[in-house]
Amino acid sequence: MTKNSFGNQTILMRAYHGTSLTNVDSIVQKGFIPSTGENQWMGEGVYFFREDLEQAKVWAYHEKSRLLKRKQYTKARKYKGCVFEWKSEFPEENFLNLDTREGAIYYHQHLSEYQEMIESEGLEIEGNWWYHNSLCYEGIDDKYKAIQRTFSVPSKYDEHDTMIFNTLMFLPIKKGKDTKEIEVPNIETHLLNGCQIVVRDSDLIQQGQLDWLAC
Repeated sequence: MTKNSFGNQTILMRAYHGTSLTNVDSIVQKGFIPSTGENQWMGEGVYFFREDLEQAKVWAYHEKSRLLKRKQYTKARKYKGCVFEWKSEFPEENFLNLDTREGAIYYHQHLSEYQEMIESEGLEIEGNWWYHNSLCYEGIDDKYKAIQRTFSVPSKYDEHDTMIFNTLMFLPIKKGKDTKEIEVPNIETHLLNGCQIVVRDSDLIQQGQLDWLAC
């Protein structure tokens, strides 16, 4: 058996970005424009859903829903969405996965250092939670060109899906020598809002790695 060492691994990425069909030409010719501002929950960058085409479609169509709520029916009827698929691979050292224990430990330490810096310098940073959260993410080491985190709480996008809750059916369990079946209750689970990737360095996204689909 060959002994393999940890480190120097490659991340294989397959992710989706939902947007308007009117943005296709600009993205194809000039690339993505990173999202900026204090409302970006993992800081500034280009956002994707990892391995979740359907969730990207929901975001692509959210603009149509917004137009309808504003009673801009003409624009809503003409609106069409699309999804970009991004397939790539890059060094693991450039990827921070906050869905793992290792990633969570790193972020906890980073957050503690950030809070200590604010207190030691006596800084009073104005703004809402989103702004403070964005500042914290912006302070993460630049070597992490992409960050992953699952958005695990309900959001306004849930209204697009009628299958928000589902039930996981567990088979009866037999324990040890006892052949008696143990009843396991059904567990109600919430539809997560997707495993998101924010690409902090847009140069990581090469045109040859992109395909787009009208939806």
